[in-house]
Amino acid sequence: MSKKLPKIIVILGPTASGKTKLSLKLAREFNGEIISADSRLIYKGMDIGSCKPTKKQQRPIRHHLIDIARPDQVVTLTAWQRAAFRNIDAILKKKKLPFLVGGTGLYISSIIENYRIPQTKGRPRYDALTIGIAVPRGRLYRTINARVTALI
Repeated sequence: MSKKLPKIIVILGPTASGKTKLSLKLAREFNGEIISADSRLIYKGMDIGSCKPTKKQQRPIRHHLIDIARPDQVVTLTAWQRAAFRNIDAILKKKKLPFLVGGTGLYISSIIENYRIPQTKGRPRYDALTIGIAVPRGRLYRTINARVTALI
């Protein structure tokens, strides 16, 4: 990892793999704030289908880019990326550690690889430590089924 670029932590993985739980634990331990990298959490009112972190879960750790648009609004990758960069830089200015958390790979890549949309990759803006969560398929399906049952 580079000593010159600002540090961020990226936590990615499939639905129900434990990203939220891990991000809350690490953000609390390392004085961080969480930026959602999930293309569904940006929409207000889509709490059940997206399994958005509850208000109670969000209370101790500041979350960003959740509930920023109505479901009928279009949020482009460019718009999301600009908002993510603004939030990451604001968190860094507060001397806190940004945690980019989610399962939308294109969102995550646009930050880590500094996409210059519509062009190609730019020079990295951050030194990202990426944590991918892999869960055995059977356990993942059991977790998803239990989550759906609890939400219904």
